[in-house]
Amino acid sequence: MPSPIFDGLNIRLSVLLNDPVGAAGTDGVTYSSALRTEYLNIASKMFWNMLYNTNKGHFRKDNFKIDRFADFINEVTLSSGASSDITVSSYKIAEILQLCHIDLGIKFNVINASEALLAGMSAEKMYYATEQSPKCYLAYPGRATIYVLPNVAAYKSQTNKYKLTYLKYPETYTVNSATELLEWNASFHTSLLKLAMAQALQDDGNQQAFDNYYQSVLNEYVLDIQEMKEVKK
Repeated sequence: MPSPIFDGLNIRLSVLLNDPVGAAGTDGVTYSSALRTEYLNIASKMFWNMLYNTNKGHFRKDNFKIDRFADFINEVTLSSGASSDITVSSYKIAEILQLCHIDLGIKFNVINASEALLAGMSAEKMYYATEQSPKCYLAYPGRATIYVLPNVAAYKSQTNKYKLTYLKYPETYTVNSATELLEWNASFHTSLLKLAMAQALQDDGNQQAFDNYYQSVLNEYVLDIQEMKEVKK
């Protein structure tokens, strides 16, 4: 079992579906291995979106090491191209948390792509990009490039000069994978299974059961967020 955690979840899901199997790659009477895997992948993306949308705004600045997203926060060192653009197509970036120029010791302010036009207008003091107040943003659609502003020679004269900290999207998981791709730690596995069950029940035409499972997971984490906000007051 090369991917024991995800494969174990797949087997646990088969039991919850009353269609138990002894191995993740084995088809049940009702649910195939591929279908269980699909439900878990849908659950992972659904859960990620749920947490992201309820935590939005808590990632920026120095407060982005939130426990529930710790396994989705990565750091990499990158080079830019000749135009100072940074290619990041292989990283599944959801959000830039921090971008630093290693050699120059510069930290870039992260802006939205929709604010990029304002970054070139000197009258827009909040957004205007200068060498003293540089900006960066993740390009849409595709999230394949980070643009650095202003585009000056100082930012493209060295190699391996950017340290990027980012929030990533979840992987697409497969059974018997050569490596364990599952990012979610054990504290989230029950919620993942609930959402996978919800998807299976919805496919079976039981929308009420789907709503109940989904709401139970949502309530748990929304309440957590409210408690976190109360503590910070």
